[in-house]
Amino acid sequence: KGGDFFNIEDEKRLKSLSEMLIVGFKNAQKVSSAVDKDDKTADFNTVASYLPASKNKFKSKNILTAIMTSLAKYTLADRAWFYVVNHKRNEVVTIYCPGSTKAMRMKIGEGHAGIATQTGQTINCPDVKYDDRFNPTANKFLNYKTVSLLSVPILDTSGDTIAVIQLFNKKDSCPFSQFDISITKIFGTLCACLLENSALKNRLDEIEFHSNQL
Repeated sequence: KGGDFFNIEDEKRLKSLSEMLIVGFKNAQKVSSAVDKDDKTADFNTVASYLPASKNKFKSKNILTAIMTSLAKYTLADRAWFYVVNHKRNEVVTIYCPGSTKAMRMKIGEGHAGIATQTGQTINCPDVKYDDRFNPTANKFLNYKTVSLLSVPILDTSGDTIAVIQLFNKKDSCPFSQFDISITKIFGTLCACLLENSALKNRLDEIEFHSNQL
């Protein structure tokens, strides 16, 4: 078998992508039932605005930056981080973490990100100083003070955590809301889908290149 055809891994990506899109729509439906018609339109228009046109080339870094910047603005968070889960190494690691010059790593089961990964449950903490589960390592390294912290696991259709989004310090001094959680799930699923689609797009470009050489 040559390199000019889709392989088993590509098929798995396509299957995962389609399933995750279904999860995203289900999350969107949950949000829709909680807001009025005008807000629904704004929500879906915001999400849809980050779907890249099929003719455009897009990179993972640009996808994350655009979506996570929008999410932070939309939820009034001071900053937003995106972790991916590495089950082989038993850790979660940031691939988008503005304010840090290096990736942050957390063992699965440790800290809010690690616990959210392990349990598949959202952790919404209005003040981390009263929560023993909070890991202050990043605060010390970045010289940053976290007060409110929202950690939302992004699940695949099998219920496994594939990513975690953390939102820091809601700017209106209120705790993060259920609406913030639902929107984060939608944006997180969108991120995961587009990153998977980006990998497939790169694979398709490779196949097209090799085909043109025949």
